[in-house]
Amino acid sequence: MCRFNLILLQEESGEKLLKSEGYSMFYENLLGLKAYQAGYCNCGSFVGSMIEKKGMSYEKALATMKREKLERLYLVRELLYQPNYEEMKESYEQRRDALLQELQPFWEQISNYEMKQMEELEDKFPGDELLKEREELYTRLGDMTQEIELEPEYVIKQEAYQSFLRENAIMNDSVIYYKTKEEEEKSSPNSIPLSELLGFEFEEEMEEIEGTMPFRMIDMEPQSMVIDEVIAREENDTYKSHKEEYEEYRQLFERLLEYTPSLRFATIWSETKELQNVKTVDINSFQIDDLAFLDYNEMVTITK
Repeated sequence: MCRFNLILLQEESGEKLLKSEGYSMFYENLLGLKAYQAGYCNCGSFVGSMIEKKGMSYEKALATMKREKLERLYLVRELLYQPNYEEMKESYEQRRDALLQELQPFWEQISNYEMKQMEELEDKFPGDELLKEREELYTRLGDMTQEIELEPEYVIKQEAYQSFLRENAIMNDSVIYYKTKEEEEKSSPNSIPLSELLGFEFEEEMEEIEGTMPFRMIDMEPQSMVIDEVIAREENDTYKSHKEEYEEYRQLFERLLEYTPSLRFATIWSETKELQNVKTVDINSFQIDDLAFLDYNEMVTITK
């Protein structure tokens, strides 16, 4: 399941521009409009990333988020250096995995159904027909998910799992970090850089793909997860990528508004439910806040 950022248009005149920017049709009919999306998904986007700070300005929300992230990382570092950390971690992982195992059967039925249906659809339908059939499949999957989430047995098991995570939040964070570079290398002694794994043309191909994207793609090369290095990155991070993504969206919207009097921008999780328009703003008044605080199934209308 992923985040998808959608651009909704009424006129087809902007479609050519969107396709040149790497977009393809995601929904043929969404609120009577065509919805377009670029890339595999938009999980690396900053859109909606500050929804928990809604009500603040973007700058204040960013400063608060950064402070909270650092405070949590400092607690993780303190835990990692506890003398009995490895024993605590092993006990935690055993209990976590047992709780997840109890939830697995509920989701296997959906994932198995999705895989089977997608294979059948891809064999039967070409192009635009496939898009329409995929849209209907996502609707069915959404209905199936809602049915599962209402099953009493699932509710009990899911709450037990979530309660366990809340009670062990810092331990849950800690399992992806290391105290030293040696520990990190030892955990994956046979790791190979992604560019080497995919071949010598990988970097050139990624540059070509990135050039068609509406915003910077997530770095493909893994970053160090040594806790002191992670803390240093966060302390020095200016979140420049947020403003870069906002500017790239803004420039794209300005170009689209040459073809249409208005457009809508929405963000969804996996598949759309009822979209709510939360704001109408002209492009000259469009701000980074309008994207940072946009929640799932919300959209903003942008006009000339």
